[in-house]
Amino acid sequence: MMTEAFLHDWSSSRNEQDALDAMIEVSRVLDCSGVMITYSPTGWLPSNEPGLIHRILQSGMDERQLQHWMGPAAGQRLQVSPFHRKFDPIRRRMVKQTLPRCFDLRALMEGDWGPLTARQQLWCKHLLSHGIREVISVPVQIPPTEYWNMTLISNSPHQGSQAVSALQRAGLTYFTHGLVQFCIEQLHWRESGSRDRQMSLRPRERDCLYWAAMGKSAAETAEILDLRTETVRKYLKAALSRLDARNKVQAVTKAVQWGLLALSGDEPS
Repeated sequence: MMTEAFLHDWSSSRNEQDALDAMIEVSRVLDCSGVMITYSPTGWLPSNEPGLIHRILQSGMDERQLQHWMGPAAGQRLQVSPFHRKFDPIRRRMVKQTLPRCFDLRALMEGDWGPLTARQQLWCKHLLSHGIREVISVPVQIPPTEYWNMTLISNSPHQGSQAVSALQRAGLTYFTHGLVQFCIEQLHWRESGSRDRQMSLRPRERDCLYWAAMGKSAAETAEILDLRTETVRKYLKAALSRLDARNKVQAVTKAVQWGLLALSGDEPS
């Protein structure tokens, strides 16, 4: 029989503290020391990297653990773009998954889930040094771009991924989908749609931004669209200005997030 904590009645919850209390109950059932829910409006960037975490609600992680979870240690020479979580090997493996998985960080570092980059090794090393030994990741995908994840952390391993039973995995999936719905409907984690509806791109701005997302240079885009290279650059500059973006990666991210640009692989209509 499924544990009552997984079957939380979200209609009785009203605010972030209610959501946090429900999450803590689930973490206790699984003997975990911390839990968090994260939201990324654009879960997977055109650069094939996990997107920026936009909102987070957590309990049980101290300040240093949370700092290292969100990025490599301060003072390291490894530079991290604010638009992706390339350094997070768990996120990279889970962002396109649908079922919960358990990760022993030591086994992850040893290559049980595939080779890690130096940056990813550093990320795991710092988490281990601050007492995080195991991670349970519960993904929720909302097409076309949203990625939500409930993460539970433990200071000691549960004797491998089999320690979390199939029934518990089903319970985690059920609970997390309810939590995500609560964050959307009651906590209003999604950005206001009013700005999105007011935002627009002109057809040529969208075309040039699309081909930039496909990895084309301004000259290559000009040849495809039968324009001058300088004209393409002007359209891209205008698109960045409309989207209040600092660079093309951020512009593409915002355009996809706000439904102004589709990256299905087909040419824009």
